[in-house]
Amino acid sequence: MAPFIFNADGTSSYGTNWSQDSCDMQFWFPSGTTYTGNVTSDGTHLSGTMVDYLGVPGCWTADRIDSGTDVPADVPSNNDEPLDIAGNPK
Repeated sequence: MAPFIFNADGTSSYGTNWSQDSCDMQFWFPSGTTYTGNVTSDGTHLSGTMVDYLGVPGCWTADRIDSGTDVPADVPSNNDEPLDIAGNPK
């Protein structure tokens, strides 16, 4: 599976749109599936709840990865600076 990349323009590598307000974030697929959650202050971990296109709820987590083998060069690296989910400084 390819990395899920959040672009600075509010789009992603999987055809979703996303938004972030402080540590609260949301991304949604055209199908209607929506993920809502929180980003840690260092931008390295995301977690929350989701509702699929049928209305079925669930939970999810994601960890930010460092660029490395088999990861595209444009995937931001982890660092100690507070970042948003697109890798931009807060």
